[in-house]
Amino acid sequence: MFLPRPVTAFVLVFALAGAALLPPVPAQAVRQRLPGFSRRQAATSSTVEPRLLAAVDTRYCSKVLGLVDELVRKHFFEAKLAQSAWPAILARHRQAIVASSSLKQLSERLNAAIKELKSSHCQFVTINDETYYFLHTLFHCSCAPVPTRVTETFFRSHPRCKMDYTGAVTGGVGCNTRQVRYVLDGSPAQGAGVKVGDEILSIDGRPYTGQLSLDGCAGRSTRLSIARQGKTFAISLTPELKDDAGAYVEAIGKSVAVFDRPEGKIGYVHLWSGGSAAHEAFEEALSGKLQQTDALIVDFRDGYGGNFFDDLDFFYRPPAGYPSFSTISRLGKRDSSHLCYDKPLVSIINSGVRSGRELLAYSLKKTGRAVLVGENTAGAVLAGRLFPVDDRCSLYLAVARADVGSTCLEGVGVAPDVEVKLSASERGVHDTQLSEALRIAFERLSGKGQ
Repeated sequence: MFLPRPVTAFVLVFALAGAALLPPVPAQAVRQRLPGFSRRQAATSSTVEPRLLAAVDTRYCSKVLGLVDELVRKHFFEAKLAQSAWPAILARHRQAIVASSSLKQLSERLNAAIKELKSSHCQFVTINDETYYFLHTLFHCSCAPVPTRVTETFFRSHPRCKMDYTGAVTGGVGCNTRQVRYVLDGSPAQGAGVKVGDEILSIDGRPYTGQLSLDGCAGRSTRLSIARQGKTFAISLTPELKDDAGAYVEAIGKSVAVFDRPEGKIGYVHLWSGGSAAHEAFEEALSGKLQQTDALIVDFRDGYGGNFFDDLDFFYRPPAGYPSFSTISRLGKRDSSHLCYDKPLVSIINSGVRSGRELLAYSLKKTGRAVLVGENTAGAVLAGRLFPVDDRCSLYLAVARADVGSTCLEGVGVAPDVEVKLSASERGVHDTQLSEALRIAFERLSGKGQ
């Protein structure tokens, strides 16, 4: 079942609607700029090799830097900082940025400058980053408001809204750029046995440097060289060509599990991201298999934001006001639907919980509806907006401050009720945060918990 989401959800949490987009750059124009790629080749080639897509030169870096500079000055939510501190920051980094020789290097150096703004929802992303594909597909999928003519034109002409998807996401929040931070449920990576904490060394014999290392691998068996706990071995999987945001929605439904013990049944679901499609998938899981459980664990860890408070409606509705509803066919088959869940609730959080899912964690803790297990959330609660720069890169930029009541969670986050610290490498061996959540859930069922 789908519940309409308030317009404020998009403005407050993800703020992708109405973004001031730069005119899209045709793929042919991008190819014409690439080192080693002639105009004749650009006119006749439908694809570009990953090594060429990853290449940049001084002219290209200067142009991108100029566009990013202009966007920060005009749209960053702290105008004073954008006009005073940002020029000095850029002056310190300019030479290194312009001298970049690859998209990866350009991204690293630009983001080093952007990091000095000390604000969340600020990131320069390229087609070598998984985040790039998530933001672009989320922006154009059904969870965003009706696109404007400009955004429709951009996405119709944009050749890279889909990615070679494995479901193994590397880098960020305490992980090096090759280390797997999380694996999406039901993904090719999970099916092949890739674990959280693994380090991807190479793809088909070539060093792994980011998403472009998988470019063109969709639909064929691909060999990954993996380092795990001091050992190196190979894993084969077949990436899929699909939109990234849609993959996160699918992963919500595929994460559903039930732990059945004498004390009762504990349900589990991982809310990987937000948006209307994710909201619908979450409520479908709650009204289905999980409805028959005695307590529930909702995992917020990692993934993306885009959520809003109405994602928690199921947990706050009184059963008297939302009785079960059944239909009985002429053959006597009964189909029942449930629109609330009033049983014990435990939620797992970590430093990868950001943006809209921090709002959910805050609500659950403030009301006491759930016990929060894990680590402090990211403290990344600003309104961000996506600005495409060209066919290879975009700028995600904080454009407004976001308060929850009278509280500002930016830089603060939400603390757990029960702290359990866990690194990615440790989680790949034994998920002590999930184990503790299960212990508390079963304890509450036995009447020993609060």
